[in-house]
Amino acid sequence: MMTTAGPLLSPIQMPLILLVYVFPTVAFSAYISVTAVLLSCWVTDYSTSC
Repeated sequence: MMTTAGPLLSPIQMPLILLVYVFPTVAFSAYISVTAVLLSCWVTDYSTSC
């Protein structure tokens, strides 16, 4: 069990580590961009832009 689980852990852990580090930054930037678009729509034209 240990010999089969050893090589399988590293290819599985690497995308998980990348996902843990990349996903918050992508989600944060997407949240910033959506908030900026909504704020610009709300500031420029409250009724017709969005």
